[in-house]
Amino acid sequence: MEHLHGNLGMVIEWWGRVDPEREAIVFQDQRITYREVNQAVNRIANCLQTRFGIRKGDRVACFSENCVEYYEIAFACCKLGAVFVPLNAFMLRHELQNITGSCMPRVIFSSSAKVDILKSMKDSTPYVEHVFVIGSEGYHKALTASDPSEPDNQADWSSIFAVLFTSGTTGLPKGSILTQANVRDYSFQYDVCFGYGDDERNLLPLPLCFTGALVAASMPIFHAGGTIVLEQKFVAKRFLELINKEKITRLTIVPTLFKRLSEAPGFAEADFSHLRQCVTSGATIPDCLIEAYEKRGVGILRQYGLTEAAGAVMFQPAHLKEEKGAYLPCIWNQVRVVDAYGRDVTPDEPGEIIIRGPTVMAGYWYNKEDTEAALRDGWLYTGDLGAVDTQGYFRILGRKKEIIISGGLNVYSSEVEAVLSNYPGVSEVAVIGLPHPDYGEAVAAVIMPEAGETLDLQAIINFCRSRLSHYKSPKAVFFQKELPHNNVGKIVKTPLIERYRNYFLDSDMQTV
Repeated sequence: MEHLHGNLGMVIEWWGRVDPEREAIVFQDQRITYREVNQAVNRIANCLQTRFGIRKGDRVACFSENCVEYYEIAFACCKLGAVFVPLNAFMLRHELQNITGSCMPRVIFSSSAKVDILKSMKDSTPYVEHVFVIGSEGYHKALTASDPSEPDNQADWSSIFAVLFTSGTTGLPKGSILTQANVRDYSFQYDVCFGYGDDERNLLPLPLCFTGALVAASMPIFHAGGTIVLEQKFVAKRFLELINKEKITRLTIVPTLFKRLSEAPGFAEADFSHLRQCVTSGATIPDCLIEAYEKRGVGILRQYGLTEAAGAVMFQPAHLKEEKGAYLPCIWNQVRVVDAYGRDVTPDEPGEIIIRGPTVMAGYWYNKEDTEAALRDGWLYTGDLGAVDTQGYFRILGRKKEIIISGGLNVYSSEVEAVLSNYPGVSEVAVIGLPHPDYGEAVAAVIMPEAGETLDLQAIINFCRSRLSHYKSPKAVFFQKELPHNNVGKIVKTPLIERYRNYFLDSDMQTV
């Protein structure tokens, strides 16, 4: 089946025929229909094919902030069977050079703001035949001269859709290979699980270079015939206006952004009458934040997912609302929790989460060692820790790399973060393990207080000790005005560990 003719571009083509004037994308002052998107997709595809001879398997990259053309380039690659390579617009030159050197794209589409970086790399990137500057006169001239009819394609469902690089919160980014079938099946699964219809309107500020935006938050909407209201960045005041103005039905952002939105002036009065659901993943979300949205009549759906499985793998159904942290797999996913030997653990025993299903990646781009470590006997070993109870409900405990072993006992940072996130006056928190002369590692918490709040260190320690075992409670608490985040708003812990690494090793330091 997977080798039958077909590609993701057919979604745009189909809606462009069935309902050509339906809005596909809203961006700034642009309102683009499915017919217009499909014509632009075809022009890009035909330009790539006739001008550069792009064929199935060739790489085409995009180095840009969010824009309509991002989607058009991605779907053009789908129709040709070319491999789309989204490049993080915030990458520094050496990071960009490492990734492009791995993928060797023949053509790179760039925003005008990023083209100088690519020009500075010209001598070291001989494989790049051309850089198209999105929106430039040359770009428009090339596409205007290109044929808007359907291109001659070599794509099938086994063709690679994209090489999507992980966010790198625990190490160097790895390029996950998602096929067109992976993305197709993810979209069908998501639409079934969450009841997407053709009237969906999703407000999206997350960078399209990441799976959560390009695949998880976008492709199910396009498959359903809905509309993406795309933003270049998150601005709380504008979001509140857009939710009402654009009749937004779905909102998919990380907990940090949900919090900023809830703190924005006008949140209590904003019109959320069209907003059916908010979706979040990637970090602990405080109960008080969920309650703040519920008071406005909007539920927040918690999900667990990863790049290597195209996005969401598990979610918390409505009937599990009172079962905090309880997840069930999406319809086509099989999920297990196993020990170091790949054997199923007993109920409620911690282990590694492994996944099997049609959305699991084909592997890592030219990385045999990591591919063999992640994909074993048809299962994806996620590197995430979890537990499953006798009823089949899963709990997420955190990354294996983030497990803290204190005095020989395992501490899961997410458990401690869940407690601290509900302490009054805590805006954000990251729990880390630091070297300790007696315990090997000790638990430490780095807290960003809410604006204007002064938090009492000992009160926080007592709060934790009343809710957690002593060995799980922080032995040190640090306060920072800001915590480091990656481009999608996830907290990055490595800089925090480096900053406080010697705290317990310095005999002059005072522990609690």
